[in-house]
Amino acid sequence: MQVALIAEAIVFSKRSDATKLVIDVLKMKGTSNIMSPESANDCIEQLRRSPKGLLIVDWHENQQEAVKVLAANLKRGEGRSRPILLIASAVDQRLIATAAEYGVSQIFTDALTNQNLAARITGVIFAEAGTDDVKAALQEIAPLRASKDWTKAQKIINRVLAKHPQNLKIKSEAGLIAIELGAFARAEELLTAMTREKPPFLRGVTLLGRCYLKQGKTKEAIEVLSTANLFNPHNSERLVTLGQALVQSDRTSEARVHFEDAFNLDGDSRDAKLGLAQCDLLEGDVNEGLTILKDVADTQETAAIFNMCAVLNARKGKHGAGLNLYDEALKACGESTAIKARLHFNKGLAYRRWQKPAEARTEFEKALQLDPGLAKASSQLASLDGKKKDTSPQSIYDHSDVFSSSDTDFMEDSLEESLFSGPGKFSV
Repeated sequence: MQVALIAEAIVFSKRSDATKLVIDVLKMKGTSNIMSPESANDCIEQLRRSPKGLLIVDWHENQQEAVKVLAANLKRGEGRSRPILLIASAVDQRLIATAAEYGVSQIFTDALTNQNLAARITGVIFAEAGTDDVKAALQEIAPLRASKDWTKAQKIINRVLAKHPQNLKIKSEAGLIAIELGAFARAEELLTAMTREKPPFLRGVTLLGRCYLKQGKTKEAIEVLSTANLFNPHNSERLVTLGQALVQSDRTSEARVHFEDAFNLDGDSRDAKLGLAQCDLLEGDVNEGLTILKDVADTQETAAIFNMCAVLNARKGKHGAGLNLYDEALKACGESTAIKARLHFNKGLAYRRWQKPAEARTEFEKALQLDPGLAKASSQLASLDGKKKDTSPQSIYDHSDVFSSSDTDFMEDSLEESLFSGPGKFSV
């Protein structure tokens, strides 16, 4: 009786002859549970049902959907340890980089025969079995990622990194955890070398771009993310992050192109829609932006995006446009007194930056009427009255004027991580 090398397998191909051949070989190997979904969405659902099964993806005439499946697998923590075989007609530097980005175990480019395919499947399974401690670590970290227990995750990743210091998957995971813990220097140390790999290790490069963006290094973020995009232009999350970096650099029209590309790749991408809404607001098309936001964002997120755009306008000296966005946000956020209080507070900061203390005082007073416990508004009034050392409006804007979509005190997060799962918090 044939002993199964692997109990479950998912075969995703648009070629019926290739699908049949792969299934025949798997059955010959003793695999009893074989799924062959016809669409990317169906395949993603099968990934959820079979978190450890072998994944075989056909790249031929199927690149965009193949990337969607591989990216969905990477998002799932347990999927990082899944054996993956990518079938391609030819291989080049771009395909190698893309395969590495999504954790592909091996690329199959031989003639598609039973004998060749059987040998390669066996090779994938045995190669993956040789990294059991790496797989175990990634599986152990998966629930910690979900619960955001980054301190515990760091202990696990450091243990396995000491044993496998050159393993790019582990180094990338360590870099991600360092970013989440705010250890940006350590993250850069781990990830920068991945830009020098031939081809570059795209997941590490993308994480490095995220690390730069969280520090406000938008020029560096744009550079590394654009490089990664040349190798794999089908990564919708990276396109969103690149779009955010361009927004921060006052390159809204370029950002829109990347958000649109992300949306075209993944019509379900909420972050791409939020990015497009942000572009609309920055370009003065408030009604269009609101139409998108009503479809995908709650009240707090809507206020957060208006706030971010208002701050960006103020930083560019477009004070009137920024104040107009605060007025539109106040109309759009309904009856939430907590959100309105913070919008008035931030509007007061905008007036202070514009050196209009009387108008700023009015906004701080309105904020306190809505939320008497808003200490920052009291502090600003004391500063205006000369009872407290003045605070630089520039410093205020850089550190304490932005909403966080996941925190009840949403005045603390830095600008680039305040909104989506995207620029500061996308799953990678």
